[in-house]
Amino acid sequence: MYVIEGLTVHLGRWEDRGWIGVENSRFFKAAAYRLRYRSAITTFEWVKGHNGDPGNEAADGLAREGALKPLPDTLDLSVPNNFTLHGVKLSALTQQIAYQAIRNTKAEKHPPRSSASNNLARIQAGLVEQIEHPETTAQIWLQCQNTNLRPLVRQFLYKAIQHAYRIGDFWTPIAGYEERAVCPFCKDSADNLDHILLECEAPAREVIWLLAADLWPDAYGPCQTSPTTGATPRAPPPPPMMTSLPAPTRGHPAYSRF
Repeated sequence: MYVIEGLTVHLGRWEDRGWIGVENSRFFKAAAYRLRYRSAITTFEWVKGHNGDPGNEAADGLAREGALKPLPDTLDLSVPNNFTLHGVKLSALTQQIAYQAIRNTKAEKHPPRSSASNNLARIQAGLVEQIEHPETTAQIWLQCQNTNLRPLVRQFLYKAIQHAYRIGDFWTPIAGYEERAVCPFCKDSADNLDHILLECEAPAREVIWLLAADLWPDAYGPCQTSPTTGATPRAPPPPPMMTSLPAPTRGHPAYSRF
């Protein structure tokens, strides 16, 4: 029903708002163009899925075939200018639509940081290694905004992926501050986030991972005490005497690193 309603019920409203904020707009625009190009009346009929209908079964087979392809097919989604409506109708323009249009324009002019793209690729590789399921970058960003996570956790995930913390290599090119790039505990390693979370010999790192292991849901299986970079942490539950370690406070060395 999503596709049928999109092409029959919502199409006019989506065109009035200039397709701003409409998911899968490229596909709907291309489909609308081809329907109008036919110059004949097209009707849609909904059928119940997985109910033996020949057309539906054939569509399911094509969908499975496409999902199993190692690379997606190249689709011609181009729409001629004489079939394209540009801009937003003034009667349909709202502050929300205008703000979203500005954000979309800025996103097109400013592509993602190379460091963010690299970190997202590492996360995707880690997910494939751990759960054998690839994940899109859009879904990863969406999960970083999950309201089940505390605001400080969401902020940490966002800044970590964006390589936004002023630590490690950030200080290397700044004259007079080069020493800040080196880990104050290990003395011979760059104080980057990978080192802080996975390699540093500071006691705070061990405390953090013990606390993380203590909080890890049993339903997700055992956790590793030394997770690899980009992978989901999976460490075995710590011994009972270790779970009573106090959580780091603002005066704890774990906080001074950021």
